[in-house]
Amino acid sequence: IDIGANVGFTSIDVFTKNSNIKQIICVEPVKNSFLCLEKNTSNFKDKLLFNFALGKDNSTKSIYVDNSNQGNASLVKSMMNTSKYNSYHTEEIKVKSVNDFFLEIKDRIINQQLIIKIDTQLYDELIFSLLPEEIIKNTHMVCFEFTHLDKIKGPKFSSEMFSKNLDYFNYIWSEDLGKITKEELIKMCSKDNNIKYSETDIYLIR
Repeated sequence: IDIGANVGFTSIDVFTKNSNIKQIICVEPVKNSFLCLEKNTSNFKDKLLFNFALGKDNSTKSIYVDNSNQGNASLVKSMMNTSKYNSYHTEEIKVKSVNDFFLEIKDRIINQQLIIKIDTQLYDELIFSLLPEEIIKNTHMVCFEFTHLDKIKGPKFSSEMFSKNLDYFNYIWSEDLGKITKEELIKMCSKDNNIKYSETDIYLIR
């Protein structure tokens, strides 16, 4: 399940290199990226593609898309401060609640062992905290992007729900930081003032 799939490079790579991956489910809100995602996965039979973002509630919002890097698309305007040429445009997109999304795909993932990748430019911790218990129980790995940059803040999320979902995983790792304890990750994601500014992928493994 690829949340923030962009044009599908990660899903395609994982799907083609691992014979035990049976299907891909991709969520991508940006129109042009979604059109590329459709073309790039056109030869795949077992797929579901959704052209919306995920969040806490169902709504319509503006998404900000970096003109120098379409992979940098965020519901948080301050992420555009990282634009190479300080140039971006906006699109009106549909946002579906995390709970409603998983209800929608429930029949396709029932009794399946899941891998979830989240790369949503600052919404990662919120989405992870909102993953339903029945989904977390069947998830064997989560990869999300930790982003802590100067003067750039993501949406608020429940540290209690985040911590509860972390309890389902036994190993936390980052290529940049190595093994991380649960307490260290919670401190990082709380954006404590003592945490260094950085971007890194966090792997949660059962």
